[in-house]
Amino acid sequence: MAAKRTSPRRRKTIASEYNLLVRKIPMRDGVRLHTRIYLPRETGRHNVILQRTPYDKDSVLKAPEESYFRADAVFIHQSCRGTGMSDGVFYPWQNEADDTEDTIRWIAGQKWFSGRLTLDGASYGGWLQWGAAARAPEALVGFTPAFAPADLYADVYPGGALLLHLYSGWGMSMHCAANLSNEHIPNWERLRLAENLPLKDIDLAATGEAVPFWRDWIENPRRNAYWAQFDVDWTRIAAPAYIVGGWFDHYCNAALENFTAMRERAGDPQARAFTRCLIGPWTHTGLANPELFGKETTPEAVAADRALRFKEGLMENPAVDPLPDEAPVTYYMLGAKKWRTAQTWPPENSAEEKYYLHSSGCANSVLGNGDLNLAPPADEQFDTCIYNPFQPVPTTGGGFLGGGKNGCLDQSELEKRLDILVFTSAPLDKDLEIAGRVRVVLWASSSAPDTDFCAKLVDVAPDGTALNLCDGIIRARFRNSDKVEELLEGGEICRYLIDCRHTANCFRAGHRLRLELSHSNFPRFDRNPNTGAKFGDNALMNLAKQVVYHDAARPSHLILPVLRQSLATL
Repeated sequence: MAAKRTSPRRRKTIASEYNLLVRKIPMRDGVRLHTRIYLPRETGRHNVILQRTPYDKDSVLKAPEESYFRADAVFIHQSCRGTGMSDGVFYPWQNEADDTEDTIRWIAGQKWFSGRLTLDGASYGGWLQWGAAARAPEALVGFTPAFAPADLYADVYPGGALLLHLYSGWGMSMHCAANLSNEHIPNWERLRLAENLPLKDIDLAATGEAVPFWRDWIENPRRNAYWAQFDVDWTRIAAPAYIVGGWFDHYCNAALENFTAMRERAGDPQARAFTRCLIGPWTHTGLANPELFGKETTPEAVAADRALRFKEGLMENPAVDPLPDEAPVTYYMLGAKKWRTAQTWPPENSAEEKYYLHSSGCANSVLGNGDLNLAPPADEQFDTCIYNPFQPVPTTGGGFLGGGKNGCLDQSELEKRLDILVFTSAPLDKDLEIAGRVRVVLWASSSAPDTDFCAKLVDVAPDGTALNLCDGIIRARFRNSDKVEELLEGGEICRYLIDCRHTANCFRAGHRLRLELSHSNFPRFDRNPNTGAKFGDNALMNLAKQVVYHDAARPSHLILPVLRQSLATL
């Protein structure tokens, strides 16, 4: 007897399930933004997922992912002003809160709208969600910013140094795409731009004309009113967020600090309670090191479904926790290669532990005698090196969004440089887990009126492989405040606090801790010319003699967020 045939399940497609409407939505100042609306063919009122982006309409303004079909929502994709087919002039970050608010107001007036809307997007499209959420639109029930900042000054000028390669390359390519019909600057050309001096003229080198936003960024290297215009008022946010970040994304700090701000300061108790954060072993563009962390740990495999369920649940009932079985924080423990959960960040059982720098005055390179241990120093010889901005330490991995391989890379070849001080612990007799912010307290002097100090935490395997975990920088003129510039005087010895960002790592038994200290990380950050001149105006560079102290009176040390006991794994 022949088997009974069953009708194949009809596969949902954009053509079969949606009508595509194209609209130019008017903003409060008359500018009209190009918008694609994917409206379900089924009549009635629908929830909305809104994504706004400044990127090319053909690469980002596309049909929604098929996984979104189950949400049975209207999908709206909009080009930011001055980009794609939208009117207006593109100036990064300006107008975005107003434009998102105006777009939501327009949606609220449509007969097909249910009254519940969520925001979606990554990077720039993630950042603009924060400003929109702070406007507290009644229709907004949740948002999902991924790989995105909120405090723009801290992310453009971390430690007071310009995140050069990212913002020069991104800024110039965006200007070209919006104004010159040139959609991409190759990475080799971006490097050439980063080498251009003075910095303020990078726009002329790239485009042949002055770019207003680039000039504004260079004119404002300290935290001031220019950057304050983009600040987020956390107390006005009434909708919860599902925040996604990566340990090797430059915006890693932002993801965790935004999470903490939401849990502590959001203006609605449900917004505080329902907010979640997921941090994986990712760079800004995804998984760069599958050979280390496994192909199954991509953001698409781990984060996409969680973020969609978060939006689905809130659109169904915004008064109910959409992810009741998910802890507030889910993070990937590097080294252990396992997912962990926590109720807070840093985890409740995290405590700071100091690892002191030691040497007999010759910590230069991995071949030197730099040591790292728990014993405070006594009388010890200081370490010196020469910082030559004409031959800066090249960026090798980390939160570098640019040409070449980024993420978690072997640093052992780089550590042979004599202008890098290397301090390494003895092999560990048992596993050591850390989770939280890593910092370095450094006592140092320089022959220059201004210079930079860089620090990098490294996990060294028994075979000598040295993998970077996190890093940071401090510009000397901003050593006391990011609002006030103070040049150095006559080789004065100063205390510097270097924020090396957040991480989570299990240093396995037999591995060693390592701290690298240098004075450049180029082209990720701009080279400090050691002149003390006005930022961005200088085309001259000088060498500088740098001294690092680690004695009883000036105990330079690494601060690690050590976990006192194991946490439950997923």
